[in-house]
Amino acid sequence: MYSTKQFKFIIIASFSMKQLINILITFTFLFLLVPNLAEAQIMGSMNPATVNVNTLTDEQINQIWERAQQENMNVNDVVILAQAQGLPSAEAARLRTRLNQARAEAGTTIDSPMASTEVDTIIVEDEIENILPDTLLSTVERAFERQEQIEQPRRIYGHSIFTDQSLDIFTTTDAARAPDTYVLGSEDQIRVTIFGVSQADLHLEISAEGYVQPTGIPRIFLKGLSIRQAREVLRERLSPFFTFKDEEIAVTIVVARTINVNIFGEVQARGSFNISALNSAFNALTAANGPTEIGSVRQIELIRSNERKIIDVYEFMSNPSVQHQFDLRHNDIIFVPVAKKIVEMNGAVKRPMRYELIGNEGLFELIQYAGGVNYDTSPNFVQVQRVVNGEPVLLEWSLSDILQRRERVQLMDGDIVAVREIGRELERFVTIEGSLFYPGKYNLDQSPSLIALLERAELRPQAKTDLIFIERTQEDETVRVIPVELDLMIVESRDMELHKRDNVVIFDQERFSNVASLLVTGNVRNPVDRSLRFDERITIANALKLAGGLRPTAASTAFVFRRNLFNTDLVDYIRVDVIEDASFELQPGDELRIYDQASYSDVGEISIRGAVNENITTKFAPNLTVEDLLTMAGGFTRGAQMSRIDVFRLDFTFREGTTYDIIPLVADSTLTIVDAPDNFKLQPFDRVIVRRIPEFNVGITVDLNGEVRYPGNYLLTSRKTRISDIINEAGGLTVKADPRNAVIMRSFNNIGPIAVNLRRALRNPGTNKYDPILFEDDVIIIPKEINTVTILVNATRIGELQDFGVVNPSPSLREANRVNVVYQGGRSAGWYIRNFTGGFAEDADRWSVTVTRPNGEIAGTGRSFFFFKNYPTVEPGSTIALRASPPDPPDERPTIDWNQVQARTLQTLTTVLTIFLLIDRL
Repeated sequence: MYSTKQFKFIIIASFSMKQLINILITFTFLFLLVPNLAEAQIMGSMNPATVNVNTLTDEQINQIWERAQQENMNVNDVVILAQAQGLPSAEAARLRTRLNQARAEAGTTIDSPMASTEVDTIIVEDEIENILPDTLLSTVERAFERQEQIEQPRRIYGHSIFTDQSLDIFTTTDAARAPDTYVLGSEDQIRVTIFGVSQADLHLEISAEGYVQPTGIPRIFLKGLSIRQAREVLRERLSPFFTFKDEEIAVTIVVARTINVNIFGEVQARGSFNISALNSAFNALTAANGPTEIGSVRQIELIRSNERKIIDVYEFMSNPSVQHQFDLRHNDIIFVPVAKKIVEMNGAVKRPMRYELIGNEGLFELIQYAGGVNYDTSPNFVQVQRVVNGEPVLLEWSLSDILQRRERVQLMDGDIVAVREIGRELERFVTIEGSLFYPGKYNLDQSPSLIALLERAELRPQAKTDLIFIERTQEDETVRVIPVELDLMIVESRDMELHKRDNVVIFDQERFSNVASLLVTGNVRNPVDRSLRFDERITIANALKLAGGLRPTAASTAFVFRRNLFNTDLVDYIRVDVIEDASFELQPGDELRIYDQASYSDVGEISIRGAVNENITTKFAPNLTVEDLLTMAGGFTRGAQMSRIDVFRLDFTFREGTTYDIIPLVADSTLTIVDAPDNFKLQPFDRVIVRRIPEFNVGITVDLNGEVRYPGNYLLTSRKTRISDIINEAGGLTVKADPRNAVIMRSFNNIGPIAVNLRRALRNPGTNKYDPILFEDDVIIIPKEINTVTILVNATRIGELQDFGVVNPSPSLREANRVNVVYQGGRSAGWYIRNFTGGFAEDADRWSVTVTRPNGEIAGTGRSFFFFKNYPTVEPGSTIALRASPPDPPDERPTIDWNQVQARTLQTLTTVLTIFLLIDRL
């Protein structure tokens, strides 16, 4: 336990390197300050041991703050010094608040214990001993050790309730309802509601002296009473003045008082917290973000004067009502110590985590905290990994003995407990599959023999029982197939013992039957595909009944495709009449194909196209007229030339082949033919074309976008409207326009983008070369003039150096592999390459230099006088590109061996000289 007289805690907010340096600086300051604590009178002539901070005037507080600034001290330093001179801890908290108010009025930042990066030291005792330098150094060492422990990856069970929003910190009374155990105090505001014969709604505030005084009623002292007790007192004291029954009075908290709570130890945020008195100690810990990774959840202390309560989070998690036992009062202290016994639970439990144990709690309690074991937990043993005398050891106990409490195992800090799952697979079973009513797995003990298994699985009538198979798994996992003559076994009253994991397979008789498919396809209501035994036959009449009968359009002529059952590549084609040959027998493998009568008729088609609302193609009929076709097509469209209807008539001869005759017709607005050749009638394959009025144009528009004064949708007034006409109609180009790089997006025939030089079009209006005619739905895009030029660095000097790692390009250059420069005027692409990329690379193909303009036009390098290269001129927004020359092909000629050539030459000369000598001797 901790001494009441000597209770010192140093809170370090965090342990980054920068803040540790600040800690050491502060400790140095304290070390220099301690010898002069007796002489330093920061509070003037006041005695800190007896002062009441609430009675100090604002002028006195300002004098203390001014004196602190002269000594270059902050609020924390003043509070530490005042406590060292005897200021009680409760008054120290009030002094901190008053000094912060003084700082705020002076325009400086308020010190916050939760946000300060300085050392926030809270010393809880009536009299403080001198702080020695070696104590300060040991505190810093402990801080380093604690920081290393915080970095452990897994948290202790119970930490999460303070961080996962399981608990809230209440700042107002609206957020929580005060329990009946809530103890009233000064500044609490209560509401007393009477709803009996008398009705009243009293809003009362408890004074500093601890009483409330309703109008016209004597004082009622409530301070220190719980709400339950206060309700009884108010019922008794108000009954002489109001008429109501015992259950017709309600007492609730309207506004709870604000209290100051000090939280320190192993919590995420340490310091003083101003919170509503409605909060319990658990809610206050939530305000401090809960314990650190090594903070205890079982031994948290709630300190109130000489009274101490131990808070156990595990107890709260199993019974949340215990939180009302830990209500808070002004200046209460919550201390979270380091957890002393942490064990880790792994394996087949419901909640594997790290747990904190206290007292005599052992392995049994640990398993209970972990939610108990899983259904598949092995009962044989539980393992504990423990470090003994610096060496890891593995200890084992029977899990069933632990759970039945026949053996009690104590655990140590750092133990790792593991409970194993059942590793064995199901083995004492047999499986039966196939032609059965109840296939599946069965218990071997209840079905130890084949006959017993078959009685439980029940054979189907179509099962093949003369021969079945048993697949038996051997010890080496190989499978042995055992054939069993089941019928003979039954006749001889024999049985067969089964082994574990045996698989019994029983087939249908159909599996061993010779069958083939019979098909009835074509113009029948329900095509047939079914199996027939080799010895089975069916007539055409019955097969058609299986197919639901013939369709009305079915032809009587059909074919039977008969495949050889032993060589399916051989097919006989049998012509049948489904009516006359109804008794013809079909056999397995046959296909009866029924045809449609329409397949044998060719009545021809007739169509109408052109200036009609809908193009129509239909079958020819002798009574069909041109008026009928015009009606089917929805009549004429606007712009139809009714005096020009052409009928194209097919004329076929064996000598000249296919030709068409044109027959002109004239119609009126009522779709009636008023002029036609004598005795004109439509014939099969006629094509009727309704012509349009020449140059007819209704509402054909184009879209004009970009840098013109009035962009938008414009009407083409004629079929020869040119782009210059639309530009002029739109008020001309803006000053930002790039007329050399306009684009027409043409949807007609999916042509796509067309590059246009508007400067030339406007200078040469009406010319086909420069001023194109616009089509319906054209989209004209006039871009802004781009004052930059892009050079792709491939095959340039800078690209070559980049590949060799000589230059380190910027990230944008490295990603895009390009250089963007400001347009320098109408210079050549070669000039830009030499001046902005260091020139051409050694392997550059200079004839491949191209300039791509913004409108998509590409200009390449040509030849000028004396074969000099004529690089293309660069315009704003252009992209310059070139490629590297391909490597020279390898020399495939054979290598000459000069030594061999020299040897052969000498040999030849020697032979020649020998011949000459022989001739000379002759």
